[in-house]
This record gives sequence, structure tokens and C-alpha cells, in this order.
Amino acid sequence: MKKKPDPQLKPEIRRCILEKLVMGRNWGHNHIEEDDVPKGLPKLPNSYWYFYVKRELRREGLLTRYKEHGKDLYTLNIKRKTEIERACGF
Repeated sequence: MKKKPDPQLKPEIRRCILEKLVMGRNWGHNHIEEDDVPKGLPKLPNSYWYFYVKRELRREGLLTRYKEHGKDLYTLNIKRKTEIERACGF
């Protein structure tokens, strides 16, 4: 089993993921592949932490998952836009 992210790093990882998707305008119909989420983000000792936090965001309803051509695609939930922008610090 893979280790969970450090609780002190988790809010920063969460902010980085949400900020990347907001800046990329990944709302609604515009999406990003699961493997592309950690690209361009700061290096962590364990890159699995990005995927762990991303799945948590999906469970909370901030991210929406789509399946297309056998790939998992993620987008921001437009219904929770104000909450997402507040989490990013906008």
C-alpha cells in the first residue's frame, strides 16, 4: 500500500492541483487526462501524493471524472466554482 501524503503538505498539494486546473480553464467541457495532473507541478518525494489528493477532491465533488477512449479525464465542477476559487486564493 502506498503511503498517504504528509498532512502538512496536503493543503499545498490540493491548492496546486486546483490552481493548475483553474489556470488551464478546465471547467465543464474542457478537461485534463489523469496522468497529466502532476505535470508542471513542484516535485514531491512521492508523486503518488498528487493522485491521492486528486481522488480526494473527486470524492468531495470539486472534480468531475469522465471516461473517453478508455482514459480518465478530470474537470472542475462548475457548480462549485466559488468554493474552488476560494481554495486557490483568488
